Amino acid sequence: TWAEQYTHTLCQGDSLWLAGAWRKTSGTFVSGGFSLLTGCDSTRTDVLTVNPRPQVDLGPDLIRCAGESVLLDAGSGAGYTYQWNTGATSSTLVVMSTGTYSVTVTTAQ
Repeated sequence: TWAEQYTHTLCQGDSLWLAGAWRKTSGTFVSGGFSLLTGCDSTRTDVLTVNPRPQVDLGPDLIRCAGESVLLDAGSGAGYTYQWNTGATSSTLVVMSTGTYSVTVTTAQ
């Protein structure tokens, strides 16, 4: 008898081929069994966790007078990490200069 177990993590909306089908929901999936070719009994168990995708909305484009600041807030979530195009790594960013600002939010694995 041969048995293996694997764990996988995805973001909501993604999928993974497990036990003969594309899986999009968390669960435990078992594949394998007795093989007539080899005479062996083998089982593979895959445990899939699907994490919610971060919801980020920095709002509409803004126009401000010179000297006024704007607070951009990427939201928060347990284990989220942030990478702004400015190099900042906090969930919020105060800007005082004209420009285009973007953020990549990553969930905990």
